Amino acid sequence: MRYTLTLLILALIISCNRKKSSKDIGTSPKNETESIDINDSQTEADADQNDVFELDYIEVDESIQKEIIEENFSDLVESNLPEWNDFLSKLSKDFNVKAFKNYQTVLLAPYQVGLLDDFNERFLKLYKPYLIWSPDSSKAIDLYSYSYILEFDTNGRIVGSQDVDCQLALIDFKDRKRIVLQTFGPSTSFHDGFWKGDDSIIVTGAGSESGLTLEPYYSLIDLNTYLSYSFEQDKKLELKECDYTMVVFKDIEFE
Repeated sequence: MRYTLTLLILALIISCNRKKSSKDIGTSPKNETESIDINDSQTEADADQNDVFELDYIEVDESIQKEIIEENFSDLVESNLPEWNDFLSKLSKDFNVKAFKNYQTVLLAPYQVGLLDDFNERFLKLYKPYLIWSPDSSKAIDLYSYSYILEFDTNGRIVGSQDVDCQLALIDFKDRKRIVLQTFGPSTSFHDGFWKGDDSIIVTGAGSESGLTLEPYYSLIDLNTYLSYSFEQDKKLELKECDYTMVVFKDIEFE
């Protein structure tokens, strides 16, 4: 079902250095916590369902202050992601990215896995256009491969299917590892993003507190401290839908 998750599980079997529990903890803009089901049908051919896999968590400073900051980055979001701004403006006349404020700061619990030998060749054929590359092109933000499963059909065309979960990961091509920053269920989705210098990223998306309506947000993530600063406007938009799929995958046919 999920090519990326298969890579993760295979790599975990091969190498895990510092061990902790087998949960992927990610705090969303709505304090949602989700865990990966390692017994997904895709992994059954690769490992016994009863095996417990421990994740190689990256050490973070848990004593670091999680401050709410006055600064916002809406001008950067507006200039770097015009399609996202246009998309939200069409959904709601009340959308105003300049009114976004930092309402929550959390410390992420990232973990890392090694990349398989054929990762570059197989993965990049499908997902290269949708990765968000660092200024020196050695790393890339991956917002989509966990949610959108791309493959070649019998005619050689790329087609896709969609999963309900989403994952934010950083792929380090130089050191050949994938750093998983957040994984969420269906009440959160990642939309777009960009790099703010070499050591910070900004990602946008939508999340739901009630499960009935959606609110757009963006997060600034410091890749040195793994602090995530989430921003949202005070005025609730209460969107009934906020599907960004066709903005990203304009030329892909989805099932």
